[in-house]
Amino acid sequence: MKDPSRYRQTILDRISFGISRGRTLESLCGVDGMPSLATLRRWARLDPDGFGAAFQRGRAFDLQARLDALLEIADDSRDDWRPRAAPGDAAPAAFDRDNVTRARLRIRAHGADLARAMAKADDLSADRLTGVLDVIAARAAPEG
Repeated sequence: MKDPSRYRQTILDRISFGISRGRTLESLCGVDGMPSLATLRRWARLDPDGFGAAFQRGRAFDLQARLDALLEIADDSRDDWRPRAAPGDAAPAAFDRDNVTRARLRIRAHGADLARAMAKADDLSADRLTGVLDVIAARAAPEG
């Protein structure tokens, strides 16, 4: 695959769209007709037609979407309680620790992925990111 040497708006549009959908730069640059990572870095630095700013907006959108997904996992309590098997049980539902454990594992895995992406983008310091992930983990903790 030969890198395009000249910037084109259509490439910016494809890259911005891909990033906003969570695609990695490596996967975008691995497609025929797309520039190499080195070319993207050069374009971001030179900023033809606002490429650098558009690139950053796409990256910010992706990071926000990932953070929102973590909050959704933390806030989802639909399956935290399951009905009791016997109709005569005193309590109508039992707490499902397995569901909460799965949610915590998903938060850790997605949180680690988000941390790597944020570190690459230099959007949050490690201390601020730890604080954000602590808030998310607290939301996923069982009540009582």
